[in-house]
Amino acid sequence: KNYLMEKFLFDFSKTELLITSGGQQAIFLILQTILSNGDTIAVETPSFFYRLSLFRASGIRLYGVPMDKEGIDLNKLEVSIRKNKLKAVLVNPNFQNPTGKVMSQKRRKDLVTLCRKYQLPIIEDDVFSYLSFHTFERQKLSSIHSIDPENVLYIGSLSRVLGQTTKIGW
Repeated sequence: KNYLMEKFLFDFSKTELLITSGGQQAIFLILQTILSNGDTIAVETPSFFYRLSLFRASGIRLYGVPMDKEGIDLNKLEVSIRKNKLKAVLVNPNFQNPTGKVMSQKRRKDLVTLCRKYQLPIIEDDVFSYLSFHTFERQKLSSIHSIDPENVLYIGSLSRVLGQTTKIGW
């Protein structure tokens, strides 16, 4: 808890933190908790999420939303929200897989505003932020969760850093 509070400036109680066996288990538990079989969520396109069988196992349908240089295209996301009756938005804002893009701070704030408008939770998959070979300045780019802690479910993991045999997520 202290690590997350210091590193990411999160403010939360111990009851709001769940340790999992990796980021995929965290996603699976979130899907099981906030969504039902047949529900739809938006993901960035391209995205590695399409390859995860946990969506099929949960009965969750994915709708891809194109990205531009700043991240998920919010105009196209809003069209998809209305057309596909989305129940959540899943983004990979730091070093997005497979593009490596980093969502701009403005786009993060605008995504929060859009999702508040439609009362959609955001699932922030931030398992790749530790993989930067360059200085990654978190002061300039806050997590989406820190912008809207009430509506954003944050997923972190050390599995990518410590190796696939170490499964630690939150």
